[in-house]
Amino acid sequence: MLDLQSGNIHYYVSYLKDIVDEECDLSVRAGILMERLKAYEPELPKDMEPMVHVSYCEKSELGNPRCQKLSDLDSKTVEQDKAWYADRDPNTNEPKTTA
Repeated sequence: MLDLQSGNIHYYVSYLKDIVDEECDLSVRAGILMERLKAYEPELPKDMEPMVHVSYCEKSELGNPRCQKLSDLDSKTVEQDKAWYADRDPNTNEPKTTA
């Protein structure tokens, strides 16, 4: 369902095209479904927010939960950057951690 809603149908169309090319019992049905997929336009809610999937992060607080709103992750990142920038080496006055 997520693939269809995001317009990610190329894999499915390719698969259905292979079935059509085989000229088997399912070829006609696959052809009809392929055309319906090409014409499909999902109805997306107007208040939809972008989501982020965090595959890997050394800081567990940024990667938990794995899927989160982009705005939430952005806020966490801003706070982390502020904290890292404020934590400075007394000898060089440079931030101890950089990203």
